[in-house]
Amino acid sequence: MTSTEETYLYLLQGTGEEGAVEAENGGTSSRIVANLEAGTYTIEATTTNAGVTGDFIFKVFVAEPSPSDPCVTPLGTLTGTAARIGTWTDVCDSATRDGKYARYYTFTLSQETEITIGLASTEDTYVYLLAGSGTDGAVEEENDDIESGNTNSRIVATLAAGTYTIEATTYSEDTTGSFTLSVSGGGGTETSGETGCSPASLALPASGVAGSWSDDCESSVSSRGYARYYSFALTESAEVTIDLSSEVDTYLYLREGDATSGTALHDNDDIDSGNLDSRIVATLAAGTYTIEATTYNEDTTGSFTLSVSGGGGTETSGETGCRPASLALPASGVAGSWSDDCESSVSSRGYARYYSFALTESAEVTIDLSSEVDTYLYLREGSATSGTALHDNDDIDSGNLDSRIVATLSAGTYTIEATTYSEDTTGSFTLSVSEGESG
Repeated sequence: MTSTEETYLYLLQGTGEEGAVEAENGGTSSRIVANLEAGTYTIEATTTNAGVTGDFIFKVFVAEPSPSDPCVTPLGTLTGTAARIGTWTDVCDSATRDGKYARYYTFTLSQETEITIGLASTEDTYVYLLAGSGTDGAVEEENDDIESGNTNSRIVATLAAGTYTIEATTYSEDTTGSFTLSVSGGGGTETSGETGCSPASLALPASGVAGSWSDDCESSVSSRGYARYYSFALTESAEVTIDLSSEVDTYLYLREGDATSGTALHDNDDIDSGNLDSRIVATLAAGTYTIEATTYNEDTTGSFTLSVSGGGGTETSGETGCRPASLALPASGVAGSWSDDCESSVSSRGYARYYSFALTESAEVTIDLSSEVDTYLYLREGSATSGTALHDNDDIDSGNLDSRIVATLSAGTYTIEATTYSEDTTGSFTLSVSEGESG
């Protein structure tokens, strides 16, 4: 329990305030860690000093029982979404891939269900779905890469009631590192959000996730209307950008943990004064988070698109096709390359990469684009790749084919288009954006 006041915690036996004290702790931040037998307990959250009022934050964590096999983690009966952060070490060898390390997760289905298993890491992953509760069960499904260019792994399968085991492993031998595993069931709608109020699991980055609001799930915020929820996990601290767009006025929350009622860490109504879509940009610690995608007005239905970038280090490389990568200013030495997976929005230009950034107040911004090829630079209004061009530059000067824009901008969101002077030109580039005081 944390507060600006001196706090005190009691853990009592039973359901009443008169129960025997099992444990206690006090201070500016009170904490009790205890091994408890099965039963009912009461927590008393109070203050050290008499007559004190004020706010406090209170959390309870229950550790999972340690499995008998350190390489196997039981997930129990799958009823919604389960997300786990794991690490590959030489303690646990793969039973299916010689020379690889692995972790195993068992789960049970009470009825026939379509499930989605996502395995994400900075390493090249490989995932197996095995029959039964052992590490040597028959292989039901397997996957190496989600798609060309994405070395994360995903299995989508309709399974009969029963017990299954996931093997989370790697493509290459003797590979260590951390990973995120997500398992969602109940219709396999992790990409549509149509799971009622059960959070759908996202493997980051997630682009263009389509969903719709209906009266089967109300927002956990009383002043909002209907909602959809999505959970994701981070294996390490990362900057995450969440975009929610719709024809209706949207509202976005980022919540702690994997529950729909977790503490709201960040929220956003409008990206800027002229854009009713919502965006959250936040640096988050390793852990699990839940997105609440809802609307500004009550009882509003309609469709929406959700995108989440970050968590894999790609948000600063620009290698995201035509999806703008998010920049936190100042941004120095951002490396990228042009290829035919994204054409410039200007017909006379060639290939392009896009980057978006936000200003909370008016500032002078300097944008530099350098390359061995002749560059061209645009600064666009808003967060879209086709926003109105506010400024552009071809050459810094007559002897310098790099590009530079220096502009005083008001608070809002802007998108950089980094492209080339000549058509159909490929190659690498470096982008830097600095922010100074206005005036």
